[in-house]
Amino acid sequence: MKRIELANNTVIEIPTGPVGISCSGGTDSSLLLYILMKHTKDPIHIFTLSNNKKGRANAVVVPRVIERCIQLTDNINVIHHSYYSEDQTESSLFDTQREYLKSKTISCVFFGVTANPPSDVVFASPSTEERDPTVIKNEVDYNGFLRRPFVNKDKKTIADIYKQLNLMEALFPVTRSCEQAGKLEYYDHCGQCWWCEERQWGFGRV
Repeated sequence: MKRIELANNTVIEIPTGPVGISCSGGTDSSLLLYILMKHTKDPIHIFTLSNNKKGRANAVVVPRVIERCIQLTDNINVIHHSYYSEDQTESSLFDTQREYLKSKTISCVFFGVTANPPSDVVFASPSTEERDPTVIKNEVDYNGFLRRPFVNKDKKTIADIYKQLNLMEALFPVTRSCEQAGKLEYYDHCGQCWWCEERQWGFGRV
């Protein structure tokens, strides 16, 4: 187990052997992918779900993120699993990873989910229990199969880690957080949806 200590008491523990990561191409999962690729030479299985409802943007953005992470880390020991659905549901998002866990192809799956901004931030936050910033959540769950090292950190912490690792110009520009896919070019940000507002709040730019 390799332990990585980052800004704002953020700790990432990487088990020995093949691991998985769910990657959407947003700032959080892209950062987590970079850290895994930087600190392990064991196989990394990257899982990307793209859906018609959001214009399948993830299928376009994630390969660009992977290529940039390869350039930054010189690590090519990655396997990208890209799959599709009409809309994103818990089943469509997790079923493929579960199969890889059941077959013991990977020992765990990393997710880059973060906490919402504090409640006093002016723009309205999606009311999801998973991202409630007032509740401390387990970073490692399901007997170690699920790892969410950022789950109690918000976007400002993610921005601090980007700056700590000198990734603001190297990686941040190829990530995409906007949820208006289908209405914009794949790499654009609308600047108005909640996800763009959160990105602006955390990083000071979209």
